[in-house]
Amino acid sequence: MKMKNTITGKDNYFIESNKPESQTQEVIGCEGQFNNKQVYIIDTPGLYDSNNQDNAHLEQITNFFRNKRELKSFFITIDFRPVRIDSTITRFFQILQNMYPGKKFYNHICIVWTFCEENQQNTEIKREGIKNMLKNNFPDITNDELNALPQFFIDDIKAREESSPFREKINQMIDWTNQLLPIVDSLGEIVNVDKVIKNRVEEIEKNYLESEKDKNGIKILTYYDRKRYKQYHYDGTESFSDYEEIPKTKKIKEIRVITKKVSGPHKVETSCHNEVKRILGICVSQYYEHKGYNYEMRVEATEERIGLLDENGNPNFEEWRETSRGEAKQVVTDHYCYRD
Repeated sequence: MKMKNTITGKDNYFIESNKPESQTQEVIGCEGQFNNKQVYIIDTPGLYDSNNQDNAHLEQITNFFRNKRELKSFFITIDFRPVRIDSTITRFFQILQNMYPGKKFYNHICIVWTFCEENQQNTEIKREGIKNMLKNNFPDITNDELNALPQFFIDDIKAREESSPFREKINQMIDWTNQLLPIVDSLGEIVNVDKVIKNRVEEIEKNYLESEKDKNGIKILTYYDRKRYKQYHYDGTESFSDYEEIPKTKKIKEIRVITKKVSGPHKVETSCHNEVKRILGICVSQYYEHKGYNYEMRVEATEERIGLLDENGNPNFEEWRETSRGEAKQVVTDHYCYRD
């Protein structure tokens, strides 16, 4: 970018190009002066657009940050001309978040919009676009922090002219940087490059059973939806984040429990033709849960017995014995009772 050379006062030290793809293939730094203010600028390779060299470039960047402990800020340059904010900007913020997990890394970020004209129109739309991107992807950032995020709109070429109003904006950028603590003092050491996440894919598990317990004849099941992320690292490995509960999805399901224990088939007489033949309804299995109902299996069976008359003419019956049995059928015995 032309502005790096303008700030350091050294022409052609950094590669200048209007092409969208990254021209820088290694991390380079340069010390210089702008309006008698000492500055040190580094230029980094673009990530996600550098001929599949992301891992090597990221390792260069992190090693450079470790060695230059006096660095204070990240200047993220964005071409003003496209209608939409490039998704690579979001990814770069994600990289910084994973370099400094749990830290307010965006307090060290300055947005520099390039290729802007004097009295540029629609700057407020661009400002709000960056704020919305951050708010949607980094929910821990507050509105005060969003409003404090510095954004400057600069014409790279005109900024070289001594009379250009853009030079005052560069002065403001440098003053903003100088009031910061060094990044390492504010955020701590950068994490190892092999732990930095290149991309994350959300995975959702519906109706995860958190707990199950019985109380007063009621089976209480507690469910909620949960999510985790499958994480792709720059070293080619994959990992999973911890599961977290999705808010407002927890529910409790109550199921009435049949407490009567049955040993063997439980026979219930449904009709009796006479004293020597009867048709029974036989429960051949215990109750079980299925799709919101309780079921049991029932079957009809026919039994007969022999009755012998004694000398007084009274029948003396033997034990019943089964003579035929039909097919087993599912019978709904109970509905679930839900409570949110």
